[in-house]
Amino acid sequence: MTPEQQPENKNQQSHTLAELIEDIQVLTTEIQELYFLDQIPWVVGYSGGKDSTATLQLV
Repeated sequence: MTPEQQPENKNQQSHTLAELIEDIQVLTTEIQELYFLDQIPWVVGYSGGKDSTATLQLV
């Protein structure tokens, strides 16, 4: 895809790799804390799309 064909992401912020890693660590910690607050096991739905794949990897 050429730059001219790529959709504009005006609201998307650019992050460094270090910031991305930090964000993932924060999310992982938050997910772990939420999981351990409840005795009921989680069921994660997975459709194969980008969002569900990212969620599955984080959980």
